[in-house]
Amino acid sequence: MFGNSSSHSGAISHNEHRILRAPLNPSFSKKSVTKLEPMIRSKVEKLCERLQDFWQTKDPVNLRYHFAA
Repeated sequence: MFGNSSSHSGAISHNEHRILRAPLNPSFSKKSVTKLEPMIRSKVEKLCERLQDFWQTKDPVNLRYHFAA
């Protein structure tokens, strides 16, 4: 999977995963994600404006960096 044919054998137990995941949990709480919404919305609006510019000029768009963001 994802360029690593042996990725299925690298799985860890549920307990180990829970322990490793614990420090990241606050970042994915509903409150934390909701706090990010205005920033994400502004970035999406900026992207939409740029795409509108490309649509009007009929210039090709390289979305490589947009998808990476």
